[in-house]
Amino acid sequence: RRRILSTMKRKRARKNVDEDEDEKTNLRKIKNRMSAQASRERRKIYIAELEQKIEQLNEDSQKLDKDLDLSQRTLRYLLREGPEALHCASRNGELSVVQTLIQNSCEVNSVDTEGNTAVMAAASKKQFAVVAALLSAGAGSISGSKE
Repeated sequence: RRRILSTMKRKRARKNVDEDEDEKTNLRKIKNRMSAQASRERRKIYIAELEQKIEQLNEDSQKLDKDLDLSQRTLRYLLREGPEALHCASRNGELSVVQTLIQNSCEVNSVDTEGNTAVMAAASKKQFAVVAALLSAGAGSISGSKE
């Protein structure tokens, strides 16, 4: 009878140990799932931040491309037209080029070989936005032709 009781006690003890192990295993699984969920949330936030950075870099890149294009166009006018670059850009309605030339101390009241000012060149081609920019930069009115 002692042997049977001893065996029963061992079985109960093993059962208790197995139940404790199952409980520990279940707790570990729950903790692992919670940790995995937190990791997924952190990853989503990180990816969203990266996407925002990419979007900002793309915007910056587009702005730099526009600035580069403007600089290249302005340089082409300066190299091709020399002192009459402002007149040529005004005639062609290149408002951004005209503004860049004005910002870089280009003489807005200069006269070309025909005696026309940049304002006159822009007005003759109905480039009214360019005329307005030249006038606001201090250019004289549309008069003074040699003709």
